[in-house]
Amino acid sequence: MKYWGFLGFLKNYSYIGYTIPKFDTELDKLNLYEFKRVWEFHRQNYKILALLNGMSVKEYANLYHLDISQTYFRFRDLGIAQLKRDFWARHRKQYTEEYAPQGLSVTVYIQDHGLLHKTAYLELTRKPLNHKWEYHRARYEALAATQNITIAQYAETYGLNPSTARRYIHRS
Repeated sequence: MKYWGFLGFLKNYSYIGYTIPKFDTELDKLNLYEFKRVWEFHRQNYKILALLNGMSVKEYANLYHLDISQTYFRFRDLGIAQLKRDFWARHRKQYTEEYAPQGLSVTVYIQDHGLLHKTAYLELTRKPLNHKWEYHRARYEALAATQNITIAQYAETYGLNPSTARRYIHRS
């Protein structure tokens, strides 16, 4: 059975087709290659579910009957917070493009999409960032990739408050 990559709204999270490993044996009885393959599948699968459903690591571990601490350990470098931000950014964009022009409320959108999160209303009514901060975020990411600078160093260089820069550059 072939599991084809997620080709959705964000290019950053697409990946090449991946064969679902067999789960016939328990994880502790697998050899090293099979063990890595199983966890790589779970890592890719979690990215997709987090982006599409806003699923937490704990919910994912319970769904697949995985050890919670092991799952947190294996997913530690996936950028879970960024996945959640992208999940809400997608919903916010969809709401503002499809529902807001028709005069439909946020509660209608929440009901239509089955969002059960307590933060759904707050996330959907949050105003988008000023274009100034989107520009700073893009410029910081380019500089951080080449020069390996921190947000505080970037803020000092461009005359920004470090706390504000940290909050807005990480948020977007």
